[in-house]
Amino acid sequence: MTSSEPESAECSSSERSSASFAHPGSQFYAVLVSLLAAFYLISNIAATKQMDFGGWVVDGGVFLFPLTYLLGGIISEVYGFRAAMRAVLVGFAVMVIGAAVFGLVTASPALGDAENQEAFEVLFGWDGIY
Repeated sequence: MTSSEPESAECSSSERSSASFAHPGSQFYAVLVSLLAAFYLISNIAATKQMDFGGWVVDGGVFLFPLTYLLGGIISEVYGFRAAMRAVLVGFAVMVIGAAVFGLVTASPALGDAENQEAFEVLFGWDGIY
């Protein structure tokens, strides 16, 4: 190899700037986005339970919510930042729709003999925080 030939390990500037991501239209993207939205929703419902692990007080979301960061990172690395942002926005939309539906159902009148209405209101009702 002579000194005038470029080394194979070096990339031109155009090759370095173009990243190649998987297509967001694939079936795996839909599965990952669905899991992300489900993890958001389930974590927020599970977070209504407070737990004590030997002096460490945590809520129920501690088990599943960290996986949302993992899924977001996977989506970002495999499908790109725009696809990851879209996945997070879909998850946010699911949370808003869930909050609206739970609020509407909680505010709707229950049957006269509904035994668990009070428990339902504690779990899904409006607490003034959000």
